[in-house]
Amino acid sequence: MRNSLVLAAVALSLSTGCNPTLDSKKLEEAISKKLKDDKYPLASVSCPAGQPIKKDATLVCEAKFEGDTSVSVDVKQTGEGNVEWDAKGILLVAEFTKVVDKKTKESDPSAEVSCSGKPVIVVKKDVMLKCAVKTAAGSSDYVITFSDDKGAWDAKSVGDDKKPEPAKQAAASPAEEPKPAASE
Repeated sequence: MRNSLVLAAVALSLSTGCNPTLDSKKLEEAISKKLKDDKYPLASVSCPAGQPIKKDATLVCEAKFEGDTSVSVDVKQTGEGNVEWDAKGILLVAEFTKVVDKKTKESDPSAEVSCSGKPVIVVKKDVMLKCAVKTAAGSSDYVITFSDDKGAWDAKSVGDDKKPEPAKQAAASPAEEPKPAASE
């Protein structure tokens, strides 16, 4: 998720001296608002205090989600009170489940997919997600494994190889794949 913020209006704190600093609380609020607006079950955002305002300076904030998932949020000052921030790879499990369900219905319209675990995951190579597929013929358990940090995934049946498989996907289509937090 890459976002740009105009900090002059949003998150600047001019200290009483000659050294202006970022207002970490306002930065946290801005990041929190965007994540919550994008329906992420956010618990908190924490940014370091006292960061001097300087073009190209960077800092790292931390976003914590319900279910104890955390992600680093890279913040870069772009000058004149602006920042860009990026929370790489966060994915809503419920939205991802909808994508898997849609793809599975292409081969079996009676299919219903449910994925369990935390409400948010961080997509990285070898991260796994457990899902169940129910069809008119029965039900099957699957493990979705991400093969890279960009969202490519594959599904493998757990147990009986004769059970229906959800559609496999080598690379996510931007039009179908839930976006790990979009840019503004």
